[in-house]
Amino acid sequence: MSVKDLQSVKKTIRRLLADALGVAAEEISESRTFFELGLTSRIGVMWMPRSTRPMG
Repeated sequence: MSVKDLQSVKKTIRRLLADALGVAAEEISESRTFFELGLTSRIGVMWMPRSTRPMG
C-alpha cells in the first residue's frame, strides 16, 4: 500500500469515527485509544459495518 493510499484510509476512518462520535474529525488523534475517544461497545458495533463499507 502506498503512502498516499494509507493517508486516504486514515482520513476516511477518522471522518467515519468522528461522525459516529459526533465530534470534528480534527479531534480524532492517532495516539488516543478508541476508549479514550469515547467509543463504547455499542457505538463500535454500529460503526464497524460503516467503516468497512468504503474500503471494499
